[in-house]
Amino acid sequence: GLHSNADLAFRAAQTKMTLDTILDIQPKEGGGGGGMTREEIVLKLVDDLQTKLPPDYRADDVSAGIKSLGGMGKPLNICLKQEIDRLQKVLKTVRSMLSNLKLAIAGTIVMSPELVD
Repeated sequence: GLHSNADLAFRAAQTKMTLDTILDIQPKEGGGGGGMTREEIVLKLVDDLQTKLPPDYRADDVSAGIKSLGGMGKPLNICLKQEIDRLQKVLKTVRSMLSNLKLAIAGTIVMSPELVD
């Protein structure tokens, strides 16, 4: 039950969004040849980022390192432990997003809005 003008504007916006989506999923290959596609460029960047990521922090190594610094009785060591835990969560998320991005480009999984960003 939209007003006829509102219905027309809604349908025009819906059509534009659908056509934009169709155009976005079309392959973007240049006519010059020899260039890399968008997907190849992204895959190259993902591989590069994956090689630059530091290894995961192991809990026993972190605990041993903090003990050597005086243990968890010191406020700075507590802060250090909390920051290492936060960084580990970030590393886990980045690794997961990069591997999901590779799978999405290959067509194995659906490209989520998080991966698009």
